[in-house]
Amino acid sequence: MLKKGTRIGWLLVAISIVLTIWILVRNDSSADTTEGAFTYSDDSKTTLIAYSKDGDSSVIIPGTVNTIANDAFAGNTKITSVTIPDSVTSIEANAFQGDTSLTTVKMGSGIQSIGGNAFSGDVSLTSMRLPSSLLSIGANAFNNTALDSIEIPVGVTSIGASAFSDMQNLETIKVASGNNAYSSSDGALYNSAGTKLIFVPRAKSSITIKAGTTVIGANAMDGNENLTSITIPDSVTTIEENAFSGTGIKSVRIPKATSTIAEQSNWGIEEINGYAGSAAQYYATSHSILFRTIDEPDTPTPNPNPSDNNNTNNNTNNNGGTTATDVQNPDGSVKHADGTTTYPDGTTKDASGKVIQNTGAKHTPDNTPKTAGPIDARYFLCLSIFLAGVGFLIFSRRSKFEYVSKNKNR
Repeated sequence: MLKKGTRIGWLLVAISIVLTIWILVRNDSSADTTEGAFTYSDDSKTTLIAYSKDGDSSVIIPGTVNTIANDAFAGNTKITSVTIPDSVTSIEANAFQGDTSLTTVKMGSGIQSIGGNAFSGDVSLTSMRLPSSLLSIGANAFNNTALDSIEIPVGVTSIGASAFSDMQNLETIKVASGNNAYSSSDGALYNSAGTKLIFVPRAKSSITIKAGTTVIGANAMDGNENLTSITIPDSVTTIEENAFSGTGIKSVRIPKATSTIAEQSNWGIEEINGYAGSAAQYYATSHSILFRTIDEPDTPTPNPNPSDNNNTNNNTNNNGGTTATDVQNPDGSVKHADGTTTYPDGTTKDASGKVIQNTGAKHTPDNTPKTAGPIDARYFLCLSIFLAGVGFLIFSRRSKFEYVSKNKNR
């Protein structure tokens, strides 16, 4: 006969095992609920996880749904239109990715978030309006769609990287008045203060950057081959990495205030106009680009090339070019009349070499945290019962060992 403690221990262990199996079976049996062409995560039909590729081409999502899950419609090349009810608050990542025949999406008034790549690759998508309830747009959300305009609602506070990239027809981005995170001008996207240019639509052939802008953001015009003309205001101090990469701009005027020009890969620029001793001249000469001084508009200054014996038109002196008050050093830095020195990366040092300013271009990638799904609390109950059972078994065994040990010593 087993002792009472041992019996209790084994009973608890058995109960924990049976409960665990029951929970697993129940979760598995209720994980997928299919009704017509729709598949839901549970009987409540609140989370839509899949749509049959044999379903209708015109989709009307049921009013019970509040979440369109990851990949729910991904790769469905049959559907042409989708109507989303007001009950839906979240469209998760990749939900409609690669639906190449999808032309129209009617969004409900309750949508608050659109996940990364949600509509990416929907090359036929031409009609869609973002609801006023929207708060966030994920990275690459509308990448490579056919929309020609985007209106950002007043409540949107987060737009992921490349959300509107590779949209060949996109010509205008308009931000609703009162938005606290973004603004727009001449069809382009800026921060709320209008001091940083964030994105220029792919279909624009020319852009006049808003007066008062100080930063041209990283990748702002990246890959825009249609863009051939740009006007940069005198207020711009920083041009971040790849702002002009892949554009069709062949000639540009860079103002004197611009102290930082980060690397621009795959930029077919042929001529830079700027001031002698400026960051513009340093960038041009270090990248073999023709530089013309605004001070002397009729005098072109080719890039010095030691290997080119025919280069006889170098108008810079041993210090790399001077003005009345500033001197450019061989390393590209500029020494000012007040004794301070500005370096190509935006760092400024005083006469003693102490750093007094650093405006180097920085780009913060979109690192939206990914949240794991919640663990079923019932598993903790099973674990607690199991551990209690093991405890009773250990205690019973310990009592038996103590009893045997005492009798053996008599």
